[in-house]
Amino acid sequence: MWTLEEKEVIERAIQANTPDPRPCPFCGKRAGHILADGFVFLSTARKPNAAEGKSTSLPSVALICRKCGTTTLINAVVLGLQALLPGTTVKQSDIS
Repeated sequence: MWTLEEKEVIERAIQANTPDPRPCPFCGKRAGHILADGFVFLSTARKPNAAEGKSTSLPSVALICRKCGTTTLINAVVLGLQALLPGTTVKQSDIS
């Protein structure tokens, strides 16, 4: 689960990259969004092979439309959220 500080960092990063939020691409409303509680990791592989278990992923944050539930993924690295990714050591000063 996101801490309050992490949610604030994520929301600021989203606002910095999309200062004028667009309407939902599905319902067309500007009802706002809900931030999903955790990263979404989209697996990438040149030749997917579950047996090998070798793949990379695109860490993303998920925004869910408050009106219709459409989910939009935004790349966490592009948002500058590397310090929040699992396996990184984050000091409180890094996210404040």
